[in-house]
Amino acid sequence: MRHADNSDLLTPSLQDDSAAAVYSVGALIAAAFFGGGIAVVMMGTLNAQRLSRLGRDSIWLILMLLLSIGAVVFAIELDVSESGRSLRAVVSRGLGFALCGVLYVMHRRAFKAMTVLGLDPPSPYKPVIVACIMSFAVTSVIIRLMGMDL
Repeated sequence: MRHADNSDLLTPSLQDDSAAAVYSVGALIAAAFFGGGIAVVMMGTLNAQRLSRLGRDSIWLILMLLLSIGAVVFAIELDVSESGRSLRAVVSRGLGFALCGVLYVMHRRAFKAMTVLGLDPPSPYKPVIVACIMSFAVTSVIIRLMGMDL
């Protein structure tokens, strides 16, 4: 009786892209709090790149970025008074936290695999700071283009 070669049975699961270490949910939340939706999208883009699924996620990331920019424009148009700054922050942070949830759902297999495999996420400090600075820059450009003051 001839036996089948089963040596490659576990190969697909061992080569799964969800085992890559991505930036933690806490890093996404920090980006949402300090930089808003735009910063969260940037962190999500880094996670998608780390998972080698940037092509698959790009349409969703672009839509999230456009939604984040639209939210900034909406908040500026809605309230041009001195309280407009706080309204922009609330809208941007609120959307940022919602996008954290969306990105968690999109990359949940990677987050779960990290937990199961005991992988430590990479240090988020530099990427979160850069994402927040870029978010502030984009928001400032939008505000200037709309003829408003910071």
